[in-house]
Amino acid sequence: MYVTATTGNTFSIFKYATEEFTTYTIPTPASLPLGLIVASDEKVYLAEFGANKILIFDPKTQKMDEYPLPEPAQFPTVVRAERDGYVYFALFVGNGIGRINMKTHKIDIYHTDQLGLVGAEDTIDSKGGVWYSSFTGNVLSRLNTDTLKYDYVTLPVGLGALGATGVLGGLPPAVDVAVNYGPGDAVWFTSVLTNQVGRFDLTGLY
Repeated sequence: MYVTATTGNTFSIFKYATEEFTTYTIPTPASLPLGLIVASDEKVYLAEFGANKILIFDPKTQKMDEYPLPEPAQFPTVVRAERDGYVYFALFVGNGIGRINMKTHKIDIYHTDQLGLVGAEDTIDSKGGVWYSSFTGNVLSRLNTDTLKYDYVTLPVGLGALGATGVLGGLPPAVDVAVNYGPGDAVWFTSVLTNQVGRFDLTGLY
């Protein structure tokens, strides 16, 4: 199991067999490591929030490489999706989703057309759509990884429930911190504002 220590500028591997941690220090000071994923190439992809970088760690060679995002101050948060040779991550201030090519390590960023979304997490559905949750704005944003275009789903919170969506999806914001695909063919999301968990059924939509 991998864990990050955001204020410690480290990440660790916990081995179940020995119940011991092996800890690695990230080369960039104060990088504020957040989410990570172990991808199909068995490498670790980690979001360096403060450093605006993606770190790749190879457990076999113990090699660590850092790749800066092509735009400043995007602040990657959670890395939770992979498809067709790309690893996808959410942007905190960047109002969208980024991805890194697992072979070339080129990073691309895709911004939503919403106004001022502050991102939280991402997740991927069975059709390859990467979903993006946000603290601001009552919308779930879905990046189609085939067309690289966004679709939007308005959350039934505040003015959005009355059809007054606008670019923010209605006010006040639901404060959607978490989003996850499954169980079932559905996206599950949170609303801190209403103290609820929501479910959006994808059956027959895509």
